[in-house]
Amino acid sequence: MRTLTITLPDSIEIKGCSDAPAEMREVKTEKWNEDFILTAIRHGVSQALGDTWSVSKKDKDKLRKKWESLTEGDWSTRERTGESGAKFAAKFDETIKNLNIETLAGKLTKEQLFALAALAKPDNA
Repeated sequence: MRTLTITLPDSIEIKGCSDAPAEMREVKTEKWNEDFILTAIRHGVSQALGDTWSVSKKDKDKLRKKWESLTEGDWSTRERTGESGAKFAAKFDETIKNLNIETLAGKLTKEQLFALAALAKPDNA
C-alpha cells in the first residue's frame, strides 16, 4: 500500500451527456472523501477493462493493451493502436498545423466550404 496526495478540481464536468439537464452535467467534489475516491477509481478501472473485454468480443490482445496502459498510468491509450491518447492528439495537432489549405479546399464541396467559412469568428486568431 502507498499514500498518494492529489489535488482535486472543485468540480468535474461529465462528458457524454450534453443533452442532460445542465446542473447534472457537473459534479462538485467538495464532499468527496478517500473512500469515495477509491470506489470511483475501482469502478472506472473495472469498467474500462470490462468494456474492452466485452466490446472486443473477448480479444486477449486488446485486453492486454488496455491492462498494460492502466498499469502504466496511461488512461487514454487507444485499444486499436495501443497508442497513447496524448501522442495521438499531438500527431493530430501537428497534422492540422501543417495542413495545406488549398489541398483541403480542393477536396471539399462548395457547401462544405461555405459551412466551414460560417464557423470562422473574428476572435479565432
